[in-house]
Amino acid sequence: MRKSGSESSNEDKDVVVRVSLPECTDGNREKVRSEYSRVVEFGLETQRWYLRDRRLKRRGSIALRVLGIVLGAGGALMPLISANGGAVSPYIGYLLLLGSGASLAVDRALGLSTGWARDMYAVVQINNVLSNLRARWLEIEGVEGEVMSQTVNATFIKIAHEAEASILRIYGGETLEWISEFHETNRALETGAENKKAQLYSDVAKPL
Repeated sequence: MRKSGSESSNEDKDVVVRVSLPECTDGNREKVRSEYSRVVEFGLETQRWYLRDRRLKRRGSIALRVLGIVLGAGGALMPLISANGGAVSPYIGYLLLLGSGASLAVDRALGLSTGWARDMYAVVQINNVLSNLRARWLEIEGVEGEVMSQTVNATFIKIAHEAEASILRIYGGETLEWISEFHETNRALETGAENKKAQLYSDVAKPL
């Protein structure tokens, strides 16, 4: 029995859908999975870098601050020891105090104390980006291959690229903040040194 034109057209359409969509979907799904894995690995590697940097800066900051406290305490005690008959020059106390101030100045100039806190904040921000990306990926993975469309895949790839761009913005923003803080600290230290120098010249110029 010959089928009508409309019935034949509908059947042909069903065959095309069943054959072409899975083939298109498989390739798209693989591309989406590849982009997802690449962006996630990029985010995790950036997090690992920040965590390593955080550990180094935190240890350096603690070491310099402890050194500054010890030298400051020693510098404060030297005049007392000398005044009580100890065979210690009081000038050693001034040197210790100078070393204490230098330790804290190095910590501030390198931005170690604030740097490791910024690193931790960057890690948290990147984690938020990756969490949102994973949530969208689970939505895509939950879609059956038969109903997956190129539009859905293209949308997720766009989301993955936006997540990568967000990670790069976090990295760039943290770097610019460090550079700005570094320059501000150096200007403050230079201003302080100039003021100390001017004060010293003023004291020397005073009549006895």
